Amino acid sequence: NRTFQAAELESRLEDQELRLAANGVFDDPDSPRTWNGTLTELSLAQPSAVDAEGTSREIFLVQSAPIALSSDSVTVERACLQGSIEARLCVAVDWMAGRRLEILAELDAIAVDRVNQFVATGFVFDQHVTGQMRWDKAAGAPLTAFADLEISPGTIRSRDDPEVGIQTGEGLITFDVREGTLLEGDLRLPLPGTGNVEGTFSLADISDLRDSAITGRLDAELSDMTAIRMFVPSLERADGHLTAKVSVDGTVQAPVLTGNVALRDGALAYRPIGLELEDIELDAAFGEGRQFELTGSFLAGEGRGTVASSGVYGNGFREDLVVTLEGERLRLIDVPDLTAVADADVRVGFDDGIIRLDGEIVVPHARISPRNLLATRHSESADVVVVAGERETAPEDPVEQEAPVLLDGKLGVGLGDDVIVDIDLAEAQVTGSVEFTWDRSLMPVANGRYEVSGDVQVYGQVLDITEGTIRFPNVPANDPYLRVRAEREIFGNSQIKSAGILVDGTLRRPTVEPYTEPRTTRERALTLLVTGSDFDLEQGVGAIDFGTYIAPRLFVSYGIGLFDQENVISARYDLGKGFGVKATSGQSESGIDLIYHVER
Repeated sequence: NRTFQAAELESRLEDQELRLAANGVFDDPDSPRTWNGTLTELSLAQPSAVDAEGTSREIFLVQSAPIALSSDSVTVERACLQGSIEARLCVAVDWMAGRRLEILAELDAIAVDRVNQFVATGFVFDQHVTGQMRWDKAAGAPLTAFADLEISPGTIRSRDDPEVGIQTGEGLITFDVREGTLLEGDLRLPLPGTGNVEGTFSLADISDLRDSAITGRLDAELSDMTAIRMFVPSLERADGHLTAKVSVDGTVQAPVLTGNVALRDGALAYRPIGLELEDIELDAAFGEGRQFELTGSFLAGEGRGTVASSGVYGNGFREDLVVTLEGERLRLIDVPDLTAVADADVRVGFDDGIIRLDGEIVVPHARISPRNLLATRHSESADVVVVAGERETAPEDPVEQEAPVLLDGKLGVGLGDDVIVDIDLAEAQVTGSVEFTWDRSLMPVANGRYEVSGDVQVYGQVLDITEGTIRFPNVPANDPYLRVRAEREIFGNSQIKSAGILVDGTLRRPTVEPYTEPRTTRERALTLLVTGSDFDLEQGVGAIDFGTYIAPRLFVSYGIGLFDQENVISARYDLGKGFGVKATSGQSESGIDLIYHVER
């Protein structure tokens, strides 16, 4: 007289669809404790992910599996799931609350790439895993577990750049945990044509991964550095021969490394700044007390540089870490907008969360030629409402910000005699030196000056820079003092020899004034600067004329006022022998002039 029950469950989480169905009966209808039944359907689908043939990813139950459920226990007898690409996973589960958990899994051609359904790795895998795993943990007893997994040959590719990838051979992952101790774990991953990676490790207490003692070793040999490009997509090229023989001791949380890592015949090209390094030689040694030392050399353009580093690699390699860089004629930047060659003697230190910069950089050669200096202008939307001089903005949710980076130290930056800034409106040479000082802040205080010489276009005229300085008298580096004079000669004027423009003041609040030598009014200075000639403001209206002859002796012109909104129409009739008559008509004034000119 027992009554059978049927249960169905459908669920969707993001792009994962789950469907489950089971039927069964309680062992005692009058006092139900355990429900015995059969799992008849179980499927997990991802409609958004399809293969080359358009089939979506899906795993489903191959055959019914006996199950038993109670308030404090779950038993599943070997439920086998198969994927749409013939992958197969069989799982048996025995769980009793507070007493034990045992899981036995058999894997057959399970796609490694399924890890991306749970963790965004940034890579695409086409390998498959086959083997067995077991996990057995009883209350009050240490863990027992093992795994023997084979990884099929395949390719690991970058999701952002599928053309960058690395071939892998037939790999192996094994581990054996007995009474809470990881006796041994093995990782073998051949890289055909590239090298291989092998490692073994063991843990004393698998239940406390952070503080468990660890022992192991890692041996790696790579003759193709393409794998590095998978982690640094901006690298256009990476070559070299890498070998590593490292032993691991200590704890999982604070491992102690001993051994050596070496790179020979290295080369790299970093696309964003056009940096190309050749003949890279690096040696790193890990010793007792978590100390490490690194030395190396490289070619950058025609210059050779050296790099050295030492410190303590605990706490993320940030304690007492020092990096020094030295070299001459190093081509560090080479892109269309900027090329720079530098002599460097720089020391960078990391200690207690503070970055310290010391040293000097001298740039003997540089070309700065921005292709586009136009700034996009943004205007307010028509529905913006301004109340009491304030712009209404929607309240923003508070964003938790990380603590700012703290900088300390002094760094001198000198510019040699061949540093040229070439833009559409100016071509200038910049020389001088400035010392930048950080006092646990991001913005340094600067002391020094740069000299500027060359020419610049102002109001359509090419002006010579006769005086140009950018001074940093112990001020924030983003607000120096500017003083730039740019002028042109004035010909045919017995009084005014030159006219120009003066930029003076701080970068944030500069003043711009036209001037003449000798001094005159601002309006006249601007006229001479723009036109190179004078206007008689007492006789007419200052304007720029555009005109033509409409008859052999009749010249008509149209003028635009320089100092007001006045527009002027003029007509000049040549009477002959140097004489003429000119009529001028403006919006505020009109007149007739008798003209006589002498030709030389």
